[in-house]
Order: sequence, then C-alpha cells, then structure tokens
Amino acid sequence: MSGTLPRFRSAQAAAGVALVLLALSSLSSKIAGTLWGLTFIGTAILAARQRPWPISDALDQIARVWLVATALGLTLWIVSAAIWNELYPQYSSEINAGIRLVTGALAAYWLTRVVRFRRSATGSRAITVALSVASLVALVVAQLAHEREQLPSNAIAWAAALGLIITLLAARAADSTESARSRIVATLGVLCGAIAILGSQSRGVYPVIVWCVAVLLASWYRRSVNRARELIVSALSGLAIVIGLAIAIAHPADPLRLREAVTSVQQVRDTQQYNTSTGARVYLFTLAWRTFKESPWIGVGAQNRLAHIHRSGLGESEAKAAALWHVRDMGHVHNAYLHHGMDGGVISLLGFLLPLGALALMAVRLRPHYPASALQMWGILFVHAVSNLTSVNLAHNYYALMLVISVALVLVQARLVVPNVAART
Repeated sequence: MSGTLPRFRSAQAAAGVALVLLALSSLSSKIAGTLWGLTFIGTAILAARQRPWPISDALDQIARVWLVATALGLTLWIVSAAIWNELYPQYSSEINAGIRLVTGALAAYWLTRVVRFRRSATGSRAITVALSVASLVALVVAQLAHEREQLPSNAIAWAAALGLIITLLAARAADSTESARSRIVATLGVLCGAIAILGSQSRGVYPVIVWCVAVLLASWYRRSVNRARELIVSALSGLAIVIGLAIAIAHPADPLRLREAVTSVQQVRDTQQYNTSTGARVYLFTLAWRTFKESPWIGVGAQNRLAHIHRSGLGESEAKAAALWHVRDMGHVHNAYLHHGMDGGVISLLGFLLPLGALALMAVRLRPHYPASALQMWGILFVHAVSNLTSVNLAHNYYALMLVISVALVLVQARLVVPNVAART
C-alpha cells in the first residue's frame, strides 16, 4: 500500500502536466512538441518496466491499426526518397513528418496497451476542458495577431490543427452521456475555435466549421422531442450562415478572403495571371497533375519538383514569366495528394493515404461501443482529408504533432468512459 500512493500521485502529476500542455498547445509548436515528447518518453519507460503487459483488448487492436498504418507510410516515404537518392540531404518533409507520426502512434499504442486507465468521467471531462481552453487560447492569439504571419505556425497548418481540436470537442458536445455542463463547455470550445479559424483566414479549413455545426445540429435534432421545431431552428441556422457569408463577401475588408478567392479565379480565367495564393494553386495543381501522369509510379523526386516550380515561366515570354513570379516562390504544390504523387508517384501517395484509411477503419471499429470516440475519429479523418486539399500540412511540424496527439486523445477518452454506457448514446 505504501508504494501505491506515491505511484498514484506521480500519475496524477503527470496527467496534470499533460493537461496543462494540452491547454496551451495552440500557443506554440514547442509546447505541442513537449507534450508529444514527454508522452513518448513516459509511455516508453512504462512499456519497458511493466511485465507482463495487460491482456490485449479491442482498444489495443484499434491503436495497433494506427501504428501499423503510420509505420507502413513512413516505410513507403523512405523507399520513395531512396529511389531518388534523397535520403540525405532531405529535400522534402515526409520522412521527418513520418517519424513524428510513428512515434506518436507508438505512444498512443502504449497508452492503450500498457496503461490501464480507471474508468473516470472526471478524467474525460478534464480533457474536454483542456481542449476548450486550447480553443480559447487560440481565439486570443488570433485576435492579437495583426497578420496571418504572426500566428504561432503556418496559418493553414495552425488552423487545421485547431480544426482537429474542435472536431474532438464537437463530438463530446453531441454526446448525450456527457453532463449538460460538460456539453456546454465543449460547445463553447467549438465556438472559440471556429472564430479563431475564421480569424486565421485559412479558407481550406472553413469546411471543418461546417462539419462541427452539422454534428451539433444533428445531435440536437436527435435529442429533441419537438422535431418540427428543430427543423425550423436548423433551417434558420443555415440561413444565418448564408447571410453571414454574404455579408463577409460584401464587406470592403473581405475578412474571410472569400471575395479574393473568387476574384483570383476570374483573373486566372480571363488574364492567365497566377500571382495570388489561389491563382498559384490553380497553376501548381495543373503542373503537379501533368507531372504525375508522366511518371505515375515513382514520381519525379523532390529535387525535380522544386526545379519544376522554381522554373515556372522562365525561358518563355516576358509576360508569362511575370504572370508566374509568385508561383516560383513556392516550395510545394499546396495539395498533399498531388504533392505526394508528384514527388514519389503511387509509392509516396500510398504512404499518405494509408493513415487516412486507418482513421476510417478505427472509426468503424470504435462505433459499436464508443460512438462518441468514433465520431471524433471521423472528425479527425475529415480535417486531415479536406484541409490537405489546399495545403501540405505535414510539411509543418505543428500539424503533424497535433494530429498524433488528437488520435491519442480519442483513444484515451475511450479508455476513460464505460463502454456499456457509451453504447447507449
């Protein structure tokens, strides 16, 4: 008994530190990295010391899916880099991102396989509170940042990581087994995070807000006795969103950069000018797709990708070169699918798609006994799949860290709830 109390207090202290770091994770990639690193080291020590390990269960097998998928993805990225002799020095971020994904997945596996959390609604609520605080901190950061460049990380990657947080919160806000107070805290966290995403002006992450609104409205409708009233509320909510978007587009300052996107597309179509963020993406998407079709199996390598981008318009007419000067400043094609296809063909693309498939499989396996956790996993999948259509988020350390942290949090919260209670959601 004398040895049990110090171990319990040590576990409480470790959990407290982790929650504080989680609550502050939207401030800096260094804070997120500290949480990732300490979790990996702590779980590795536990895995090495504990013998025998507890008997494997369904959650362990679900965590193993994520570990295997990230390990296979990293292996394929290493193979792709080796084909083009780009293992060292590295000209792309895939291997570094893959290492973060694998170590994070390994920590998540150890958290479920070795650490046997006691069922605790309080523990689950503490995670929800920490995530909501992270959203509030992000809102403050977004309001204090006068320019997108002043955000803690790349604006798109930072907003996408925040999207991961609010999808986790939306699922908890929609969970009928949570207390009313916990659902309110989660909903407020979603609201703060959504406003922060809008403040970051990261258009590729806006669909995540729609996802969260849809989740909340669907849960509200499901719990409501008066379905007609809820349909009216949902219709009015949709109308309010449409009106809000119309006001944002018409506003002279174009706060959400929506009018800028429309104007850029029109400019590309009418004048072949690509010197805007949207115009550059249009050109780069075309370039990447054309290059992928020329070498679909192994791509052209990261060095050739950079050369293709940096030579855009050069050697052609002066007008053509002037229309592409912004494109030549880019380092990747701003679409993760095309980026991997261009760099390493099917090999690298499969390395990116495997974790997406793993997230879907994990969500399916969680659904029978942990429906709220399954919805969280679907949310992570949605963020990862959609936000990478207009960016290469794994090129930024912060996003890779928050991705593996988010998956681990889903598994931990699943451990903390009682399965037969969760099944009644």
